[in-house]
Amino acid sequence: MNDIKPRTYREVVCLCNCMGLHPHVQDIPNETLVKMYHFLLADPANQVRIIPGRIVYYSGNETTDEDQPDGMRLANTLTSVSLTASLAQYNYPVQPSSRSSSSYDRFSGGSSNNNNNNNNHNTNNNNNNA
Repeated sequence: MNDIKPRTYREVVCLCNCMGLHPHVQDIPNETLVKMYHFLLADPANQVRIIPGRIVYYSGNETTDEDQPDGMRLANTLTSVSLTASLAQYNYPVQPSSRSSSSYDRFSGGSSNNNNNNNNHNTNNNNNNA
């Protein structure tokens, strides 16, 4: 990928997305990265999805090609990676919540009481001014 010289912003973003795979996808061959780069730039509808052991190339909703590079693996925490020329999406497994829905959450609800108090205070002030 080092010999690719992007000429447009879209090409720069696509190159960054492809090269940014290295920490997340181990042992992905350079030839595969170059193929992905050119495929993604060929059509805005093109996308690439990397799942354990496989790279699938899509044009719209149609599968156009598939690679199975030897030794390629996703980082332990990833389930898949989806790429377009302008977007890289790293997908992680959904972790079930261990919190009860009735437990106190310090990040929600606190401002509504304050707003109610402010509204009541404003109403009282308006009544006193009448």
